Amino acid sequence: EYEKVPDFIAGSKYFLNSRMYKFWSKALPKTEKRHNDYYLEYPFIKTDSTIYQLPEGFVVENLPKPGSIKYALGSYQSTYFFDAAKRQLITTCKVKIDKHIIPAAQYQEALLFFSDIIKEQQQKVVVRKE
Repeated sequence: EYEKVPDFIAGSKYFLNSRMYKFWSKALPKTEKRHNDYYLEYPFIKTDSTIYQLPEGFVVENLPKPGSIKYALGSYQSTYFFDAAKRQLITTCKVKIDKHIIPAAQYQEALLFFSDIIKEQQQKVVVRKE
């Protein structure tokens, strides 16, 4: 149960987070030059689906564009869809990490990858009351 679903409201517009909770929040530590490999706990696939059931009188004004971020050791994808017949806003995302050892030479690429995931999930879905 949630007391407040919209992140914020401006007039008749409601700004929703693309997911009900932060799907990914782990940014890698920033460093100029890494000399040692960086270890994640294990390779993994993490997925999330969020379905917002919009009440009567609400329409989707803006959906974020689907996202796709790739780097040598992993990938991220997100989708956004509105089913008008069911009045459901459906968002999905998936991060796949193929190898849990990030070589020092690929650390900056991994740092950018995880930072881009955090930025992508900060996009808002805008719905408005008619």
